[in-house]
Amino acid sequence: SRQALKTINEPRIQLLEMLRADKPAHLLIPESIHAKPGEPLNEFYSYKSLHTLDDLSLARFIDQGKITEYQLASMFAQLTKAVGFLHQHGFVHRDIRPPNILVGEIPQKPDVILFDYSNVCRPYQPARRIVSWNEEHPNDPYIDYRFDVFSIGKIFYNLTHEWDDSLKPNLDEAHPLHRVISLALHPYSERPKNAMELGRLVDQAEN
Repeated sequence: SRQALKTINEPRIQLLEMLRADKPAHLLIPESIHAKPGEPLNEFYSYKSLHTLDDLSLARFIDQGKITEYQLASMFAQLTKAVGFLHQHGFVHRDIRPPNILVGEIPQKPDVILFDYSNVCRPYQPARRIVSWNEEHPNDPYIDYRFDVFSIGKIFYNLTHEWDDSLKPNLDEAHPLHRVISLALHPYSERPKNAMELGRLVDQAEN
């Protein structure tokens, strides 16, 4: 049927199948995604309650105390790996923000994990058709991998510039990571093309 075909071609269903097959370290894999006609897809994570996921979010981690320079660089590198996996396989996450990033001890998982694929799409969607939490994107001609790059940059800009001084890491203004963050926030055509390119810049800044 048309509905069945639409479900099979739904990017989030395709992504779930890929996550189950490849088991990438930095992405949380839903137990299932339920699809009902006319309703958004719902993700289910069986071994963790949503309350527990909230407790492990980057937003909650930031509230718990000061972030060190090492933690900042490590989180930056790990997040680009998570998003890079999606980009390598032709997916745009489209909702990268602190509540959707887990920082904490999950068995057999690294320190930083990305989840919540409810807004995942294929690249090169017309920007005017997509509404995002990130209101600084309206001048982008398309929603593609650069959209996620900007979102990553915005998170780390906030961590290094806009949080309370008691929580911000002691990152010197001359530190190379500042330049990487700035590049991620550049206009569309000047931004790193995807998370893999951004991740290489992060690695270079730390070496």
